[in-house]
Amino acid sequence: MKIEQFNKLSLVERIKLVKENGTYIGARENMSHFIYLFTLNSIYVEVFILKNLNQIQWIELQHNKSIIAEYVSKVNINNLFE
Repeated sequence: MKIEQFNKLSLVERIKLVKENGTYIGARENMSHFIYLFTLNSIYVEVFILKNLNQIQWIELQHNKSIIAEYVSKVNINNLFE
């Protein structure tokens, strides 16, 4: 799927696409959302879930390298070398 096609999808269509084809990478949170990062083919997609309602509010593509780095910084690979 191309970025332009993804951007044209409704929220319901995006949810279905991520559930069926996404690969979970990691999570972060802010004051009001749990935010989950997935890969979808060769693109990164963030899913924003409202904490107080436990409901998906939106799904968007993520291109910002500093935001993606927030997920990477939480990965612990020490167990791989034991």
